[in-house]
Amino acid sequence: MKIRQGFVSNSSSTSFTFCFKGNKLEDLYTMISKYSKHFDLEHEGWDDLQYKCNSGDIVKAIKGAAKSKSKYDFENISVVSIDDHIVNLKEQIVINDEAIKREQENKDKRYSATDLYSDLYSEWNSNIKDTIAKMRGLQKKGLTSICEIGFGDNHGQISGLGIGSIMDYEGRCININTKDFAVMTEQNR
Repeated sequence: MKIRQGFVSNSSSTSFTFCFKGNKLEDLYTMISKYSKHFDLEHEGWDDLQYKCNSGDIVKAIKGAAKSKSKYDFENISVVSIDDHIVNLKEQIVINDEAIKREQENKDKRYSATDLYSDLYSEWNSNIKDTIAKMRGLQKKGLTSICEIGFGDNHGQISGLGIGSIMDYEGRCININTKDFAVMTEQNR
């Protein structure tokens, strides 16, 4: 399972957390098709060409990206239960707390940026706790699973001009929070 929160890159991308009922990618495809109007997007690229996509294009791109398997789990597209996702988020909080502790122990041995690192880890933990609360709220609505996918012009599981850049630049504005489907985005800048 991958956790994207706090990820920083010199490349732009947007992480999408799709939350839905079901436990397989086909269930996600059904939801994207059901809420297809939200996925009718267009974007003018750096090359002054107009790129367009719809729900079918996005499903096709996800299917293609899901077929590629990386040796790194965080690069693979998979569906996990919200419960498992929450466990992973809590594990990240523990890791961050350990980093804060190390930073504080080394405070006198290093330069003043130590407080900055501790503050960044603390802010990251706060964001993770907010995400856990959102996940619990989605569970109360009956949603069971998530799938995280990165879209970007040159970074993410689905990247490149076309679907990657459209979803990165225009898809980040998708706002779906219904009884059977929710989409959360995080810009990685």
